[in-house]
Amino acid sequence: MPAKHSPAKASLQRKLAAAAFPSAIATAGTAAPMPTEGPVASEYQLLLAALGIDLNALRNIQSTERKIAAKREMIQKYRPWVEGAADAAAGAQDEIVSTIMVWAIDIQDWPLALKLAEYVSTPG
Repeated sequence: MPAKHSPAKASLQRKLAAAAFPSAIATAGTAAPMPTEGPVASEYQLLLAALGIDLNALRNIQSTERKIAAKREMIQKYRPWVEGAADAAAGAQDEIVSTIMVWAIDIQDWPLALKLAEYVSTPG
């Protein structure tokens, strides 16, 4: 069973993710890079490391049905971050958001998939 986030932790992740874009400078027609310093960068790196662990775990699952079930559980730890990012005006380069967008498609969470697709397709 995945670890549950406290409401305070989830709120912090939403706020940091939403702050990622305004603190980055975009070049014409491309998404802004993710900040490399500060609280946004720290939280992003922690989540990115967790995502790497989850991706490795998924590689060890043979059954497509079991992979989908695992993604359905795993996605919950990233939901506050991706929802906060999707509430931002435009997309920063965010590997977590793009991966969770694919997972949302895999688990047929269409509202989340569409919300993240809009974020990903909106350059900074």
